[in-house]
Amino acid sequence: QATPFTFKLVADPDGSPDMSVIQATNTQSGETFTLGEKIQNQLNPVLFSDTVGKYVGVITGPAEERGQLTARSAAVFTLETREKVADSICTTGGLPLFWNSFIIYDTCDSQANRPWKGNLAPSIQASDLETGANTFVVASSPTEQYRSIRVDGDTLVFEKILNSQEDWSEPESS
Repeated sequence: QATPFTFKLVADPDGSPDMSVIQATNTQSGETFTLGEKIQNQLNPVLFSDTVGKYVGVITGPAEERGQLTARSAAVFTLETREKVADSICTTGGLPLFWNSFIIYDTCDSQANRPWKGNLAPSIQASDLETGANTFVVASSPTEQYRSIRVDGDTLVFEKILNSQEDWSEPESS
C-alpha cells in the first residue's frame, strides 16, 4: 500500500537561504502543509517515511564520522497531529525503518574495545512512537555488532556485521 502523502524539503517561507522546512502533500485531497521546525541546509537533511502515511522522519547531521560509519540525528513526525513524536535519535547506517507504530534503527552504541574512531558498535533498537518505550532488538557486545536491513511483514531482517575480533577491520557503512 502506497502512502497517500509526498514529502519534500522546501525553502524557508521566511526567506532564510540557509534553512528549509518539510512540506507534506496529501495526494488524495491536495492539501499541503509543513511539519516541524526549520532545518539547516548545511546538515544535509534526508527525508524518510512509512508506507501507510502515518509518519515522516528527517535525518540531519552534522554527520559524525566514526570510522567508516556515520552517526546522525533523526526526528519523526506524525501526520495525524503534525507533531514531533521522536527527537534526537542517534542512528548509523541506512535509513531507519518503520513497522506499525515503531521506528527501528541502528544505534550509536559504542564498545570501548573497538579499535576505530568513536568505538562505534551499533545495536538495533525499536522505539514505540505512540508510547515512547524503547526496546533493544539485539544489543552489540564487545565482539558483535548489527545492521538492520528491512522489515518483511512482521519480520525484521538484520545482519550481524561483526562476529569475532578477527572481523575488526573498518566496517563499511550501508
